[in-house]
Amino acid sequence: DLMRIPADVLLRMSSNWVRCLVWLWPVSPEVLTDDLLLLQRALNEERCAESHPDEDHRAFLGALLERLKRGEAPADGLVASLSQNSTRLERAARHFAFSSGSARASGPAGT
Repeated sequence: DLMRIPADVLLRMSSNWVRCLVWLWPVSPEVLTDDLLLLQRALNEERCAESHPDEDHRAFLGALLERLKRGEAPADGLVASLSQNSTRLERAARHFAFSSGSARASGPAGT
């Protein structure tokens, strides 16, 4: 129950949760979308309005939801969600997306 978590904690932890949930993308984008929308609704509650941490957690979540809505390739979404970017991490994320069995892991342009 997200409403039991203090508002500031909920907001500050949200991007970490998103970075974990996003690994559902190649396997179950519908479940991921539902989970992200649930989290987005919780973050948009009035009780979270007072919290303004340095990182824009709401924008990060919104950007990933937009990527899902556009039907972007899971591999690209995983790479975009990495908090640190390196060739090795990017390669591992793409490998996971491709090996997950997702027919659209590489996206329309074969990325």
